[in-house]
Formats: sequence, structure tokens, C-alpha cells
Amino acid sequence: LFRSAEMIVYNRAVGLTERYLIVNYLSAKYNLALSANDFYTGDTGGGNFDFDMAGIGRISATDLVTDAKGSGIIRISNPSNLDNNEGLLWASNSQPLIASTADVPTGVQARFQRVWSVNEVGDVGTVDVTFDLSSQSPVTASDLRLLIDPEGNGIFNEGSTIIISGATALSCSNYLFPAVPAASIANNYRFTLGTANKIQTPLPIELLSFYGGIDRKS
Repeated sequence: LFRSAEMIVYNRAVGLTERYLIVNYLSAKYNLALSANDFYTGDTGGGNFDFDMAGIGRISATDLVTDAKGSGIIRISNPSNLDNNEGLLWASNSQPLIASTADVPTGVQARFQRVWSVNEVGDVGTVDVTFDLSSQSPVTASDLRLLIDPEGNGIFNEGSTIIISGATALSCSNYLFPAVPAASIANNYRFTLGTANKIQTPLPIELLSFYGGIDRKS
């Protein structure tokens, strides 16, 4: 019986906050139960959100992580109210980074199939949410919409869906939603990225079928 293995190497001493985040990442990725400090629960129960996990958190004023990006496209940073023993962790369902025109709220024409789940310990306040869209082209920042499902059921065309606009284009095709309200990114919420203009900012649409033929003329 063989299990997957992973080695993580740091060139410096790792703080306690970072250790907690690392073990939760490994627990989610490899389906390993933790007997203590199991802060991320999105990988169990409803949906197996156990890919590209990352997190921010604080043990003390000198042992904290306030800016994190895992192996995926999401960076969350700059919490406004991160106190001791508080944190925010997130991971995706690893669906493709292609868009669907189904299950979108009014005013949004398409959204990523990939969805992220959030676990919050305490109340970290507002956060900056940045999407790395270097693999997507073209993108107009004003078309982007951060879609948040507060019911945590993965449905985004309901009246309860929170829609946040106002993305800012940064360098290297990164797009920032600044100071996302604490009530919008909270425990057991889910979120994804949508576009209000699928022509101008298409977020690549899945090709469901393709036909090719040869026109033969006599």
C-alpha cells in the first residue's frame, strides 16, 4: 500500500501559524484526519473542496500570516481585523477554469465552473481578494464580478447571491477586489468569478460540441 507523498522545504524557520496552515493544507489534499487544529472543514461533507488550499491567520502579534496564495489563482490578503487565534482558509473544487452561462445571477452572463469554499475562524474583517487571470485573455476589469454564495450550496442564481464589482487591474494580469466586506467572505460561504460581458471578457466558454466537414463540389 503506497500513499502519495509531498515534501515542503522552507529556507527559514516556520512559525506556528504557518505550521497550522501547512498541516491543514496537507490534511485537505491527502484526506488525512487531524486530531487537533483542524480548522479547514470544506474538504469534508458537501463537495470535497480540497484543492489549492491556502490561508491567513494569527497566533500572536509576532506570529501571523496576512497574505497568502496557494498553487491556484486566488490571493487573499490585508485582513482589517485579524486578532489572535483567528484565520481564514479557502480551497477549490478543482473544476476547470472555463466559464459556464448556466447558474448565473441577473446581470452576470457567465462564471467560472471552479468554485472556492471558505472557512473562517473568528472574524478577520475585510480582505483583499485577487485573481491571477494571466491564463485568461482578454479581460476588462469593469466586467468582472465576484460572486458569493452565502448559503454554501454552490448555487449562484439565487436572490441571496452577493455580487461585488469594482475590480482593479494590477500588474501581471492580476485583478483585485479590495476590502471585500467581512459579511461577504465568511465561514462556509462559497465564491467564484463571473463576467458581466462575455464578449468583452469571455472567461473561456466550454466547447460542448464541434462539427467539421469537407465541402465537396462536383
